Amino acid sequence: MGFLVIPAVDIKGGKAVRLSQGRMEKETIYSEDPLTTAKMWEEMGAERLHLIDLDAAITGASSNRDIIKEIIGSLKIPVQVGGGIRERSLAVDYLDSGASYVIIGTAALERPDFLKELVHSFPKRVILSLDARDGMISVRGWTQDSQRTVLEVVREYEDMDLAALIYTDILRDGMKTRPDFGRTRELLRSTRIPVILAGGIRDIEDIREGIKLKEMGLLGVITGRAIYDRTLNFRDAVQISKGGLKC
Repeated sequence: MGFLVIPAVDIKGGKAVRLSQGRMEKETIYSEDPLTTAKMWEEMGAERLHLIDLDAAITGASSNRDIIKEIIGSLKIPVQVGGGIRERSLAVDYLDSGASYVIIGTAALERPDFLKELVHSFPKRVILSLDARDGMISVRGWTQDSQRTVLEVVREYEDMDLAALIYTDILRDGMKTRPDFGRTRELLRSTRIPVILAGGIRDIEDIREGIKLKEMGLLGVITGRAIYDRTLNFRDAVQISKGGLKC
């Protein structure tokens, strides 16, 4: 598998938005129609879509499920979907609707048995979300900090048949301040599970830097605000990730 540059479509109140540092009051609305946005990224060469229900991430319930399922069913590329998936029934609903992967964050940390059972039922189709602020895991839509470090959590779930880990640096998310590649390397050295990096992507140089970590186990990067604000040319990023442009 090549290096993935994964566009993010975050849904809040039925609209495609981007947040800064995960703060709901710091939103920028990019589209009234998330389906059209998702199709646009597919047409521009995306090989996977990152689809998040922001409302559900905070409350555990929302009215965005039908929109999300419509997007999943309308795309040909794999979709990884997350945000408020804290019950088996919702995870199964998304997988049955065609999602390639479900992303579990809060529920994995608060109810480890839930994650274990889900992974046992759906091996290689569950992604563990590691959302961190200064290296410490945060839950409930990034509104509550825990007392556990990223590496502690990784060690606990290392033996599971997970599809990947998503490592998000909350303080850099949506800020275009460049990812923390130092902590990313530390994580890659600590796990055999493929890692997807999120938070801070700004421009093509970050894609080049990420590709350098592919051999260490970096599967790809998630990008949102940079491609919406166009500080990162998405087509160029995809071409570089496929070796079509000189790194």
